[in-house]
Amino acid sequence: MALLSSLTRNLTEQDGRKIATIVSTMTVGLPVYTALMSLTGVIDIPTTARFLAITSLIGFAMSLLMISAYLLGNKVTA
Repeated sequence: MALLSSLTRNLTEQDGRKIATIVSTMTVGLPVYTALMSLTGVIDIPTTARFLAITSLIGFAMSLLMISAYLLGNKVTA
């Protein structure tokens, strides 16, 4: 827990907006992108509600990794 508080200690409002954008894009945008690509025929995956929910969970997990990398990079360069 001490590591997380040291990474988030000096966040600005702009950093908060960047983190919110990462989470919303990956959690909502990835399933929408997958559904659109499936409907247009670019990828051959059935767009069921269960699959889109799994895609949303995967996107959220990826956003957590991206946020941790952003916070670590912010700490290293500061």
